[in-house]
Amino acid sequence: MNPTIALHSGDCLEILDKLPANHFDAVITDPPYHLISIVKRFGGKNATAAKQGKDGSFARSSQKFAGKTWDDGDIAFRPEIWVKIARVLKPGGHLVAFNHSRTFHRMAVALEDAGLEYRDTLAWVYATGLPKTHPVANNLKRMAATPEEVAAWDGWGTCLKPCFELIALARKPLSEPSIPAQCLSTGTGALNIAATAIPDLDSAPSNDGDPPATRYPGNLIHDGSPEVLTHFPAQSNGLSAARFFYCAKANASDRRGSEHPTVKPQALMEWLVRLIAPKGARILDPFGGSGATAWAAHAQGVHSDLIEREPEYQADISRGISDLKTRVEPSPSDIAPDALPGQMPLF
Repeated sequence: MNPTIALHSGDCLEILDKLPANHFDAVITDPPYHLISIVKRFGGKNATAAKQGKDGSFARSSQKFAGKTWDDGDIAFRPEIWVKIARVLKPGGHLVAFNHSRTFHRMAVALEDAGLEYRDTLAWVYATGLPKTHPVANNLKRMAATPEEVAAWDGWGTCLKPCFELIALARKPLSEPSIPAQCLSTGTGALNIAATAIPDLDSAPSNDGDPPATRYPGNLIHDGSPEVLTHFPAQSNGLSAARFFYCAKANASDRRGSEHPTVKPQALMEWLVRLIAPKGARILDPFGGSGATAWAAHAQGVHSDLIEREPEYQADISRGISDLKTRVEPSPSDIAPDALPGQMPLF
């Protein structure tokens, strides 16, 4: 196995109890979004199969997210999982967790109920989402409704187009009297603003040899699609503020052959790693999935532990680790990270 990545195969609820307390500098994870509520009625292991019905919606819903069963349940909404994660996180350590706009609030409340300090919400905006809507008029036609009834509901649907994912930023309470004291004690407590700052093309360095001017990192990121860019008009210098928030969705290279339906782009994951974990640190992803956290951590000189329950995704992660053996290993440095190098890929 790769010396910078550890894969723990099994259920995170069980494995977390076996990991040492106050061990990880940070947590980055993409837990199940639990988008399907109808499975409670029709998707149980011993439940009677859903009937087709008049519009087929129950049958479709009971198939679960992307045809997988791991997205059912409510693990991301249960404080107990975040209590277990907080136990192995160092005091002052930060946690970032993705979730869907429809279910994010339940995860956020669970984080707070677990005793974590909720610090901020980041939004990753894109224009390539597909609405899983059911056109009312079309369904009425299949129900043999009258032409007048169909016409009355023409153009009506059931949901909006998804255009962003939310990312929770939380922190384990400090064990020291101040953030500077926590930084000296455990190397945690603060965000790496310099390493995630954004190059400011509007300003030139004041003197030769000075580092490039930067803008403070924000809590908004977008995918660079034309639909999104129209909301960032060009400034007087011809440049658009959109360049400060750009990160495209995952491509084939980011996927590394994984069929996981929610692979995150490496540029975004590396930016998050730089934000909350210094080089040489160790981060945890209790829902390993496609392994995106591990690849990002490896690229940034950070160690990672992944927990994954599903054999299919365990195999994906293992293949990815084997592939990394052919690459040059990062050499973790001291606790102080690089300030500006490496920040450009995201933007």
